Amino acid sequence: MRVQLVFIVSIHSFLFASYGFAQKSSSKKVSNAASTEVFSRQLYSGMKWRNIGPYQGGRSLTASGVVGNPLIYYLGATGGGVWKTTDAGNTWVSISDSNFHSASVGALAVSASDPNVIYAGMGEAAIRNTAIMGDGIYKSIDAGKTWKHVLTLDASATGRIIIHPNNPDVAFAAVMGKMFGVNKERGVYRTKDGGKSWQQVLVKNDSTGAIDIDYDPTNPNIIYASLWQVNRKPWKLTSGGTGGGLYKSIDGGDTWTSLSQNPGMPKGLLGKICIAVAASNPQRVYAMVENKNARLYRSDNGGKTWDTASAKNDLTQRPWYFSEIYCDPNNENLLYISNVEFWKSIDGGMSFSKITQEHGDNHDVWINPDNSDNFIIADDGSATVTFNGGKTWTREDLPTCQFYHVNLDNDFPYHAYGGQQDWGPVRIATRSYGSTIGASDWYVPAGGEAGYIVPDPTDPIVSYGGEYDGIMTRHDKNNEQFQVVSVYPLINDGWGADFLKNRFAWTYPIAFSPWNPKELFCTSQYIHRSVNGGMSWETISPDLTRNDPSKQLQSGGPITPDNTGAEIYCTVYAFAESPAKQGELWAGSDDGLIHLSTDDGKNWTDVTPKVLPAWSTVSIIEPSHYDAGTCFFAAHRYRLDDTHPYIYRTTNYGKSWEMITRGLPADVYTRCVREDPNRKKLLYAGTETGVYTSFDNGDHWQSLQLNLPVTPVHDIQVKKDLKDLVIATHGRAFWVLDDLSPLYQINDSISHSAYWLYQPNPAIRMDGKQLEAESDEVVQRQEGTNAPNGVIIDYYLKRKPKGEIKLAFYTSGGDSIIAFSNKIDKYGEPLKNKPDFYEDPKHKKDILPADSGMNRFAWDLRYPDSRHIEDEYWGNESLKGPKVIPGNYIVKLMKGDTLLMQRSFSVMLNPKVKSSVEDLNSQQDLMMQINKKQNEIIKTILQIRGVQDQVNNFVNSFSDTTKILTLKKIADPLIDSLQKIQDTLINSKIKAGEDDLRYPMQLIERYNALQDFIRNSDTRPTQQQFAVLTELNSRIAPIMTRLQNIYSLQVPAFNNAAQQLQLKVADPERVIKE
Repeated sequence: MRVQLVFIVSIHSFLFASYGFAQKSSSKKVSNAASTEVFSRQLYSGMKWRNIGPYQGGRSLTASGVVGNPLIYYLGATGGGVWKTTDAGNTWVSISDSNFHSASVGALAVSASDPNVIYAGMGEAAIRNTAIMGDGIYKSIDAGKTWKHVLTLDASATGRIIIHPNNPDVAFAAVMGKMFGVNKERGVYRTKDGGKSWQQVLVKNDSTGAIDIDYDPTNPNIIYASLWQVNRKPWKLTSGGTGGGLYKSIDGGDTWTSLSQNPGMPKGLLGKICIAVAASNPQRVYAMVENKNARLYRSDNGGKTWDTASAKNDLTQRPWYFSEIYCDPNNENLLYISNVEFWKSIDGGMSFSKITQEHGDNHDVWINPDNSDNFIIADDGSATVTFNGGKTWTREDLPTCQFYHVNLDNDFPYHAYGGQQDWGPVRIATRSYGSTIGASDWYVPAGGEAGYIVPDPTDPIVSYGGEYDGIMTRHDKNNEQFQVVSVYPLINDGWGADFLKNRFAWTYPIAFSPWNPKELFCTSQYIHRSVNGGMSWETISPDLTRNDPSKQLQSGGPITPDNTGAEIYCTVYAFAESPAKQGELWAGSDDGLIHLSTDDGKNWTDVTPKVLPAWSTVSIIEPSHYDAGTCFFAAHRYRLDDTHPYIYRTTNYGKSWEMITRGLPADVYTRCVREDPNRKKLLYAGTETGVYTSFDNGDHWQSLQLNLPVTPVHDIQVKKDLKDLVIATHGRAFWVLDDLSPLYQINDSISHSAYWLYQPNPAIRMDGKQLEAESDEVVQRQEGTNAPNGVIIDYYLKRKPKGEIKLAFYTSGGDSIIAFSNKIDKYGEPLKNKPDFYEDPKHKKDILPADSGMNRFAWDLRYPDSRHIEDEYWGNESLKGPKVIPGNYIVKLMKGDTLLMQRSFSVMLNPKVKSSVEDLNSQQDLMMQINKKQNEIIKTILQIRGVQDQVNNFVNSFSDTTKILTLKKIADPLIDSLQKIQDTLINSKIKAGEDDLRYPMQLIERYNALQDFIRNSDTRPTQQQFAVLTELNSRIAPIMTRLQNIYSLQVPAFNNAAQQLQLKVADPERVIKE
């Protein structure tokens, strides 16, 4: 049967988009008001999110290489955008953050004829219960530097994109459409003009989309495509239906013929079908077909007839999620199957062997047509590259983790806990004593990939974590024991919820009481409580759900059952005890009910808002930190094809509720809501695209996105004592917003001021430093961004100043310590301002920002560094000034020399360091002595070199040397005497890190080493260190005396001789200017 199926799609985005313009404004509609900002974002614009990792890749459904360049690859993350590597997968960088309005990439295609052209289809078609939908298709014509939104689709998913092998303006997209609903924008789309317009060339109905598409590479008019009827609800997955099938076009997509009824194809309902055309023999076509007789089928005549190639279960398991097939472009019999494991056939699919790779749960494969041993796999651990046919692989260390929740401990530095989809549980430090946050800063605690993980409030190295099917473990880092403490440890894989005693959600709540650190809660359809670390549990509630039997059946039909626990429904999905009143327990279900107990679980009341739509999933419930009876909750309904935000507030124990979503995008659903424990009425909301804040208890919301990329934010926590905000994203790992002080202090007075110096948060003296996230070192390491070290100073400037702005730091007694400026560096030298001057990133952190809005500067608590020498080989650390000791200090905001405002702040010692103030005073005194000697020696070296230059330049300026023979007899010994002095101060032959093994260290190197030894810990110096300083001082004293003799005898003698030529050339005092 041949059918003509052509629909024209109107693309509004061409009216305003262009390739050269980086789209930063969101197209999302904001609900209820044009502007809802209570305070201008300029008052906190200098705050910056930092990604702490872990760099342990998250799920990816699509990846591509570049024909002709085996070092360049792209991957699309499900929640993390598009990433690119130019070194064959050793390092990756995000290339879509400034342009995309959605986060999940379902398909990528790079043009073979023009590798600068890339199409990215948004929305994941591997339809998990947490699948993130997209907004159409983006295109780049400059290898990912900029992007244009070329096809806008609502809440859609993309299965695959192919590009004409010779014409990058012609492309096809297999579009699944809405996976949680019905819509007409489904099927195969085609563009002939580079994305300016699109035609819907193959469509079946509003419940069936296109999942796969492939060319005959020798004849691009021949195209194969498969349609898939699939839908998800919170309680079930339905894969397969009458709309599915396999189609072929021989006229470039104008008309299509069904192949599903051809001889050899299976009878009955069809589900997901994946296809692959052999480039070396395009008559060879493979098809993996979901059916009651699921098989790998093969055709050797372009789809006219089919034969079974393999019925191996390993190839067909979980077909809705896996079972994609790829044929080697150079060998029609070499075939790869992506499933839980990665399979290879060398006999046309008749037999298979397993290839072990980095992660597993495999999806997309791109094979280099120039080298069949070189390919990239996209899997649930991100993507990995091989150059030897799968014998070895690159590591999957991208920060595209998908976390469900986050909890924090009371350790120092404190840690974030969460279950990462497809990798498992993570406990990661939010800052480190080094320069980045790497693998040594995190480990595997209790729990699994899907669950809540909570630290024991009394011991941060003990944790409790959940996993699907109600599994719970307790982990003790002391002995690496993982004890199973599940409420009822009966495994139920493959069963529907109707057979279960306890219905535990895929991600079920686990929480400690804020009043009793021994009281642990978790939830199924009931609330369970343990007071002995999970050794026994009591149930303290009735069923708090709607308990609808029709929503507790097996999932996956009508073809392939699939029951992992993700579809377990009618469960308590959110739970918390009030921090304001002990025994006030709140519970929210995934089927739309809210219950409250005010007597510690003895009695429960249904307090569900009448306006909350039925079957909503209550994802987070947040009792107030300040007032009993006040509570907030966030709900979502995207799995019911409703993407509106839902946040509610009650102040009277649930007797009445108010929806509080003004200012949130009207078509972006909410994942969580949290109340700040330090400022009343300050709230945070996590949505499917980012973070919002409210300063008036939810009446109005405004963006807190700052530099955070578009990504789903599933959970939020505030570190109360340190005033940090930590979020769990479902695609970009954990992020921290350091020091919320500006949000706590913003008020009407500040908003009307021309300038403002915020009160600094107490600083903690500890080791560690922050490297810029974009720096080469961080990119090469593929590690998380560390916290800024020292005291964070925030200040607001209504307008960008024309003159100098300074921050000056003083002791509490008024003694000057150090100052920083936007015009002068910390050594007092004016900043270079030439058009061709590029800022040195090493000194960027020492330059004061002075932009309009809020600015943030971190002082590292150090006194000024010693003077530097241009050719010094040692690191900057050796000359750094000592740190201030714990105590009180003053910072002044100044315009030029005019004081604008000043604040006092405190410096505290790392709580894990037990040194006394007297110990640290002793250390600082000794380091200041060394610092003074370092300055003295370096000044002397520079002075010696200056005098030598003066003498040499003067002598060498004479072309007739016979006129200065007498002068030269004086000059040569003078130069030699100065050089001998310099050689005792510094060994100038040392130019590399280990040159000192052949060229002995001299005095400056030894002073530097001693300074490094002393600063190595926050402790009192040893007696030996005092002794070494005394010895070094005794060595330098006679050297300085000899130098002064040279300056007082040999230099005047040279100048006297030079006076005969009427010029005084050598003058030590002119060399160094104080």
